[in-house]
Amino acid sequence: MTNFTRTHLQRASAILVAGCLVGAAPALALSPPSKGAKPQGAASAKFNILAPETPGGSDDTLAHNLASFLGSAKLASVTVTNLPGQGGVKGFKAFAARKGQSGQLMVMGLGTLNSLMTTSAGVTLADVTPIARLTTGYEVVVVRPNSPYKSIDDVISAYRASPGKIRFGGASKTSTGMIFMKQLLKAAGIGDPAMKWVDSSGNYQGIHALYQDELDVGVVSYAVAQEEIKKNRVRALVMSAPNRPFGVKIPTARELGYKTELTTWQGIFAPGNLSVDETNRLSVIFAALARDPKWRTLLISQKQASYFQPALSFRFFLQHEVEKLAAP
Repeated sequence: MTNFTRTHLQRASAILVAGCLVGAAPALALSPPSKGAKPQGAASAKFNILAPETPGGSDDTLAHNLASFLGSAKLASVTVTNLPGQGGVKGFKAFAARKGQSGQLMVMGLGTLNSLMTTSAGVTLADVTPIARLTTGYEVVVVRPNSPYKSIDDVISAYRASPGKIRFGGASKTSTGMIFMKQLLKAAGIGDPAMKWVDSSGNYQGIHALYQDELDVGVVSYAVAQEEIKKNRVRALVMSAPNRPFGVKIPTARELGYKTELTTWQGIFAPGNLSVDETNRLSVIFAALARDPKWRTLLISQKQASYFQPALSFRFFLQHEVEKLAAP
């Protein structure tokens, strides 16, 4: 990404690795609580979780799932606040200013990371503390049932013929939907796609824009679009998964000959400048949550998929994601 400078990348990578090295030994020393036991200090834990998007989006859904589960399991008392804007940057900047406040947490994912890297945000991942990755997911390209586009090949052929004619959209211009659509066009041999992208404040709003004929092609979270696809309110053309998830009838880009894929994710973050003890306390709480089958069941009921990475591996994963997004 051209607006994300080498200095940003070096700073983010260095801080992420440094964070791993500082926390590595204590994190490895942590032992899981015994079955039925609560993590030390969890009973009195109080958190405010920030979702840097509008209500109803995937970050907001995960934040409320966390509040529900942590409260019912008596792991913590949680409130949720939303601060949307600039593809997640507005909320991230506000959160980054809460340095050292261990009671403050934020849910964010790949879309917000891309927004940070493609705007003059003034903040990076170095300003927060990654605690755990909690979910995984995919994007899907959808059209209205009566759309003339019967396949993703049709969409790409129409784009070749008249790049400015098709109105693409989903969430923001830095969303994971935008990333996947650009990847598809590049995989089709289109060098530097300059799509006409219609902004929405979230995936649900993007689907609504498709219904209202404000878009020709929507690229949104599969978790958000899943029910609309089942009810034939939209028609799915392709999804970003490396392989078809079990029971899903939508072809992947790779199945159709496009050598690209995109796996999305969401994680939980704390502010910067936390002590090692505070970081480890949070790590224990979210490790306990991730091990509980009831948590995975809750996520499934909310059309989200559990994928746990503890702090150490999550930090290295984030470094890799930064490098991928920064690549030309």
